[in-house]
Amino acid sequence: MQLSLRPTAGPVRPACAAFLRGPDAGAWLRELGRWQIAPEDVVCYVVPESVRSRRPAGLLVVRPAGEVPADCLEPYGLVAGRLLVPVAAELWPATTPEELAATLLWPRQLLHPGIGLVGFAEEDEISLAELLTLPPPHATAWNLARPGTPPPPRLRAVRVTQPPADELLNRLRDTIGTQPLTDIPKPDAATTPTQRLLDSLGRGALKVGLGLTQGLAGALGGLAAGLGAAAGAFGGSGSGDGGSGGGPSGPGPLERLENWLQHNLDGLDQKRQNEVERLLRLFGEDMEQALKYAIPLGGPYLNRGVAPPSAYLGPRSTRFDLGRLGGGGRVDGWDLGRYELQLRQQYRAAAEQAREAGRHEQAAYIYAHLLADYHQAAKVLEQGHYYREAAALYRDHLNNLPGAAECLERGGLLLEAAELRVQLQHYEKAGDLYQQLQQPDTAALHYERAAATFLEAHNHPEAARLLHRKLGSPARAQDVLLTGWLHNRQPETCLQQYLTVAATRPELDLSAEIRMLYRQHTRSAQHGAFLQVLVQAQQTAPEVQPVARELAYHIISTEAQAGQPQHVALLHHFQPTDRLLATDASRYLTTTRARPATAPTPAPPAAAHQLDERISWYQAVTHRNQFLALGLLDNRLHLARGNWYGHVEYFSWPDELPADAHPQLLLDAFHSTNVVLHGHDGLATQYLAKNKHFDEALLVVCPRLPVNLIGIGLLPNDELILLTQDGEEVRSQNYSIHGIPGKEWVLRPSGGIPFTPSELTRYKVAPVFYREDSYYSYLDDNLLRIRKETITVLEVLFSPIEHLICGPTTELFVLSDDEITVFQNRNDESTSSKMSDVKDVHTMNLVGAGRLALASTIHAIVYTLDNSEEQLFHSYETETPVVAILPTNNRRQFALLEATGCLTRCDIPAE
Repeated sequence: MQLSLRPTAGPVRPACAAFLRGPDAGAWLRELGRWQIAPEDVVCYVVPESVRSRRPAGLLVVRPAGEVPADCLEPYGLVAGRLLVPVAAELWPATTPEELAATLLWPRQLLHPGIGLVGFAEEDEISLAELLTLPPPHATAWNLARPGTPPPPRLRAVRVTQPPADELLNRLRDTIGTQPLTDIPKPDAATTPTQRLLDSLGRGALKVGLGLTQGLAGALGGLAAGLGAAAGAFGGSGSGDGGSGGGPSGPGPLERLENWLQHNLDGLDQKRQNEVERLLRLFGEDMEQALKYAIPLGGPYLNRGVAPPSAYLGPRSTRFDLGRLGGGGRVDGWDLGRYELQLRQQYRAAAEQAREAGRHEQAAYIYAHLLADYHQAAKVLEQGHYYREAAALYRDHLNNLPGAAECLERGGLLLEAAELRVQLQHYEKAGDLYQQLQQPDTAALHYERAAATFLEAHNHPEAARLLHRKLGSPARAQDVLLTGWLHNRQPETCLQQYLTVAATRPELDLSAEIRMLYRQHTRSAQHGAFLQVLVQAQQTAPEVQPVARELAYHIISTEAQAGQPQHVALLHHFQPTDRLLATDASRYLTTTRARPATAPTPAPPAAAHQLDERISWYQAVTHRNQFLALGLLDNRLHLARGNWYGHVEYFSWPDELPADAHPQLLLDAFHSTNVVLHGHDGLATQYLAKNKHFDEALLVVCPRLPVNLIGIGLLPNDELILLTQDGEEVRSQNYSIHGIPGKEWVLRPSGGIPFTPSELTRYKVAPVFYREDSYYSYLDDNLLRIRKETITVLEVLFSPIEHLICGPTTELFVLSDDEITVFQNRNDESTSSKMSDVKDVHTMNLVGAGRLALASTIHAIVYTLDNSEEQLFHSYETETPVVAILPTNNRRQFALLEATGCLTRCDIPAE
């Protein structure tokens, strides 16, 4: 019986081999290379043309443990364990595998439709290396080789040669020119040459001459008195004949000279006053010309000596020049008196007019050279796209390096911005900039430095984020996150992020990773956090639901048997299809709690939490049911976020702060979930997410704010209200929470009475509270209310205000020089009362229901606020200095935070 092949409509067996037709060994290798398989995964045989010809007709390729690509031309399948036939053909007549096995003679045989039956022994198998022919070696002495031309160095940056900032600014000239001002009247033509000479000598020479004259007159008067006394002693009459001894008939020569000098000095002062008045009139007639004669009103570089006084204003160049900001020359100081405020208003109006007209360099000149307001000058230059000049102002005159870096980034000057970021130790931002500059090696270096800085600050999630997303090292990221989970550093965040990174690695089994984490790296105290992460993990990765359910059953049942059923309520998350499970769990918890315990355990003491002892804590604030605390460790800023059930999360900033820097937190839970961190620019934003421990998310931002800031408050809709000081003016401006300026206006004092400079001497930023369409703050010893564009002094205390807090309405509590004053403003009627004389108080807060708590160094007291008379409720002692008083979620308790991190809950006694 002879077997033959019959074609079929489709494949009838899987393909495990292929016939590569043709005698070209190069074509065989190219086809195998297209398969992208290892040479050891295939067995190859050369197939002859026929029984009579040993020329190769093709190559038989067999994959003992795999399949061949679906697009190969001639796939073959295995029959009876040893016979290879086309996958789309069948044997005829039909035979059983046993019959074929008894008939086949060779270990492997091929039945080809054209060639016929070919058998292969084990020694017929060939290696792919046998298909390659190597040329014979050359007899070359390789020790005589010479190095070739080295490749050119890699291009890392292209810079355009930039002129210095002062040279560049010299080109920003106005179109006004410097012609003499003809609108200001010239001096009177009838003035004598002597008078003009005296005007040129100036006021200083007149003062010197007047002083010498008065000194000479005093000396001569004393000498005459001495001679008269001597003549009387010798009997002289003191008078003579002919009227020669009579009294003086008029002023003497020295007195007349003194009167003449004084008259000219007064005349020079009057001329200078008239010149200022003419300048003010000129602003209303021709502002462009008036700016040439404008008088600078301040600045740290203004006076480097005294120039001879003059009775006239000379023209000035009205261009912005950085070179003229850094070193002042001799100045003819004009005593402007009551005219200074008017000039300042005229200057600002001129600057705003120039800005609206698009003359940003002229507006910058007014702000920088005339008003010494470098912050406004920098903002105007940014609006005009003079980014390098604005950055120079930020860097050299405002000492605001983060602002300079941001300005350079907005202007596209990435290389300069990156170098400044490195100087600021903002390594991640520097890496981003170098990545934009297509310098991946340099970017990776700075990312590594940023990750190391985050690890030094114990911020494991941020370090892992850099390692995973920007350095492409998920394994290192997992190691960092595992360390954070083990050391209780934001444990839930670290564990959740660990599983997120593991899910991106296809070589890892996520279910196996979860089992490993529970068995090897989870303590019993972490079971609650572990279960919470499992709930989220099975929502994002459904394939882990079986292992999550298994571990949840094990943890919850073990704890329930031990009398700890606190996690039973989480069961329904692991059986979402069972609608009755949540009700059953609630019933179980209710009956378990109602059942009397056989061995009750004592309740824990009320003294409660201990923050990280290594950190020196110095401030804390509350936002409804959570608190935030700030501290320093190794000159780096750390933030603790906690609730009143003992859960605490830690955050940190990698930036190293100056030794004297103590940034402050400002929040107002009545209006916003934003928290402002001010006192040091350039700190990154921290997002405090909502989770099972905290029912509200908070955003901690550090916006770039003006340097002349004296007050700051939070408003609804992600806005800030800022108070700034400019000479004798107080200005109010709205800002976005990210530091973008908005509407600005000058506050008019109530009654038109301006503040004096002494009242505006600031040494810290005051809080601003928004209540009932009014703002409340303080300046020095003045308690202020701001409504619309009017500022009113509500109270003047006898010493500077040190601390101010505001209740839910308009009730204000003022701490000033060991004295507490309670102030109320209702229906535009103001009342105040002195509440208590206290000693060494440095902080206070409202606690409980109608109670005020005060703290000195290691002592705290609580007063009632039912009436104006003080009622001491209770006093408390601590072992270390108190840094903050915090209300809690219990109206009968408050907390004292000590510098060591000890957070003690204190009971408020009942009335």
